[in-house]
Amino acid sequence: MSIFEKAFDWFDQQAKEGKELTINWEGGNDEGWCHFEIDGETCQNEHTELVIDKMYDELDYGSWAGNFYAAGEAIYDPKTKEFEGVDECGTEETYSWTCDPVIIRVPKKFPFDVVDIQTESEDCDTSITLEGLTRFQHPEELKYFESIEKSVSDNIIKSIFKQVGKEKDPAGYWFNYRIAKAEMIEDGDFLVGKLHELSAQVSEDEDRNMNINLKELLENE
Repeated sequence: MSIFEKAFDWFDQQAKEGKELTINWEGGNDEGWCHFEIDGETCQNEHTELVIDKMYDELDYGSWAGNFYAAGEAIYDPKTKEFEGVDECGTEETYSWTCDPVIIRVPKKFPFDVVDIQTESEDCDTSITLEGLTRFQHPEELKYFESIEKSVSDNIIKSIFKQVGKEKDPAGYWFNYRIAKAEMIEDGDFLVGKLHELSAQVSEDEDRNMNINLKELLENE
């Protein structure tokens, strides 16, 4: 009995026992892998390695290098003798748009040269800090920025969505904005800066059907 025939029988036996057999994969941006699961638990043996190697060939991502992401699973169907699934793959690019300005207000009593606004995650989590060549941290600084970061985050999201509409759906907000003190305008006890150009990451998806037919493997042995 050949290695493919042994694998064929082994997969069928697992299926007859009511177990779910899946090939799973995930990767992109220079790393990725496939693995085999039985009822959600990783399983590795000579039989699973045969179909894992075949799935690597079908996915054809090589070393997984490049600005993309991919994930999916193929489930074994004992009736068709196939692992069938979908590769959910796509790219993610950073886009910038001229939007309604997002206002940043900083008390004049805080010493600084530059306001640094960092956005990250799918929820646009925002942190605001001050920078300067010779400066100390004002005792009210941390509490003040914590109080406005959520509203700044909401305004960034709102402004981007108003500009792009349904044309592009941001998948993440990983960006860094900087406003020099010299560019800000005085308004009473505050210095006011504006973010006119906003950025976000946009996913462009392309799903692919993935099938490994054990009958074909056996016939082409």
